[in-house]
Amino acid sequence: VRDRLAATVAELLGPRASVIAASMERRPGEQYAFAEPLLERVVGGAPPYDSGDVVVAMAFLQPGRHAGPGGDVEQILDAARGRSAGLRTHVTPLLGGSHLVHEVLADRTAEAHAALREPHRGDPEA
Repeated sequence: VRDRLAATVAELLGPRASVIAASMERRPGEQYAFAEPLLERVVGGAPPYDSGDVVVAMAFLQPGRHAGPGGDVEQILDAARGRSAGLRTHVTPLLGGSHLVHEVLADRTAEAHAALREPHRGDPEA
């Protein structure tokens, strides 16, 4: 999901921005390599994310351990700015604050409710 989201954003933005998917954490072991790269290694770690303006698009619904004031993202970005003097970070609002998320959830709930009223294939009472 993370990689597909980043690919879609990259396509929408085109050459205006360099987009990379990053995770907050990963478990030890090669089977968890899919979680790389970690945000803490990307921002402030290598070009083009180590200087200038870097936007972190938050794919979180609500504040929590990672997102929001004092969360991991804020701490990671503070540390990155400390390592890279020319780095300026900007963070997008969380997804849960967008009316679009609420509209999508309402639409999906209505679709699921409508499907409950339809007869199911293979149902002898249908």
